[in-house]
Amino acid sequence: MGTLPQPRISLVSVSPSTRRPYRQPRLVGSSASSPSKRVTSPSPNSAFRGLWTIIHLARERPTLYFAWPTWQKKAGRADALDWFLQVTFRYPGTPEAELARFRVARLQTATGELDLACENFKAVKENPKAAIEVRAEAAALEGMAHLQKWYKTRDEAELEAAITTLESVQQQFPKETKGVAWSRFRLGLFYIHEGRNVQNERLRNNPARGREILEDAIRNLPHNYFTWWMKAELATGYLPEKRYADVVAQCKSLLSEQPPASWKAYIMYILGDCQIRLGSKDEGMATLRQLVKELPKSQWADVARGRLRSLAE
Repeated sequence: MGTLPQPRISLVSVSPSTRRPYRQPRLVGSSASSPSKRVTSPSPNSAFRGLWTIIHLARERPTLYFAWPTWQKKAGRADALDWFLQVTFRYPGTPEAELARFRVARLQTATGELDLACENFKAVKENPKAAIEVRAEAAALEGMAHLQKWYKTRDEAELEAAITTLESVQQQFPKETKGVAWSRFRLGLFYIHEGRNVQNERLRNNPARGREILEDAIRNLPHNYFTWWMKAELATGYLPEKRYADVVAQCKSLLSEQPPASWKAYIMYILGDCQIRLGSKDEGMATLRQLVKELPKSQWADVARGRLRSLAE
């Protein structure tokens, strides 16, 4: 069995100076020998010593071994990264190794190592030994990492790579996977809000295209975590064109569907704000007061209180 592509890693930005010096693992596929079978605890004062003992005794079982770095995230990114890497070294060619590589890429994205993250997401996406759900999510996150690179550099080659990758997810993976929903959601948001200054006409800001993508996803994808998020963003998808009456109509329609409390608060705030923008100040303030009364602990209730105070001055 061939070895997996070597996961490149840079820990300068993620190993806090107050933690122990980072022990660079030997990488699969390198000229160095394979890592030792001896396993050392990542922290002598770990609060999870009992869990460590279980995993130490059963270290030849990939799934159980993989539980440690997931738990270890509580102790710091450097230790978590160390353990995720060790899973890829010990169990090359297993679904657990690819899931660990996926988690490495997530950490790299969080620390700004976007080139490395893109490489690792792509490796997971293209490896048939990884679980299909993980591959689909890796594909979506690869596109989003390219999008982050575009934000930093404004290099339209990165934007082209991001859009191409995100658009390909729906064709490559089953619609039930989280990655498909995530990619469609992110594409819709990009077209609605973000592409105003893009030179490439095909990729330029197009709110109608973004709304079309979100509507299609809501209609055709299974109900999931992103469904209400998509519906809420679809309702606000008319804001760039200042079509406040359409936003009001969309928000009222959504509220009639009895959304979860977190989304209800957001939708009510947008509704009240747009009513005010349309000149119906009393109606908008009444909506904001209703939000504060019904969902007083919501973050949007806090925003509504501030808006009401400013309107009363």
